[in-house]
Amino acid sequence: MKMAADEKNEADNWRPWTFSNSKNSHEARISILAMNYQMMGNLWGALGEKEKQRYSFGEAIKLGESINNGKVIFLGYASLAAVSPPDSAIMFTSKGLQFAAAAGFRRTGNTLINLAKAYAGKGMWDSAFIFAYNSIAINLADNYLRSLVSSYVGVSIYSAGKTIKIQACFMRIKL
Repeated sequence: MKMAADEKNEADNWRPWTFSNSKNSHEARISILAMNYQMMGNLWGALGEKEKQRYSFGEAIKLGESINNGKVIFLGYASLAAVSPPDSAIMFTSKGLQFAAAAGFRRTGNTLINLAKAYAGKGMWDSAFIFAYNSIAINLADNYLRSLVSSYVGVSIYSAGKTIKIQACFMRIKL
């Protein structure tokens, strides 16, 4: 974290384009620092330190905003949403998806699964099904197979929740 936070490490020996849509060495350094905060948030979560986890995700968002990097901002909001209660998760996810769309970042299928989970947590099974179903097309387009499995499982689970029994049977047969 100290190396990424130090401005002296912005020398043009980096390849900024490899770091999250960065256009120059400064943005690359800030993107890396934001990614470090993301990973620290994951570590804090694994250690049961939920407040520190949320703080780390918030710092990643601030850093993404400081360089106007929609992908970094999206990932911060998506991470924050994943550890939030349903209403907050829906708000954070919606905000993050706007940044992803503006940045042209399409790999959002897993985030739609998390959004489906938030709607299911509110008992809104139809909405949960729709977001899980929409995640299938995104994950297929990105060939993101790990998340595609979650998409099919989500459709199966959320369609069985209350009202959409026919689709649940269809999706279970398809699996």
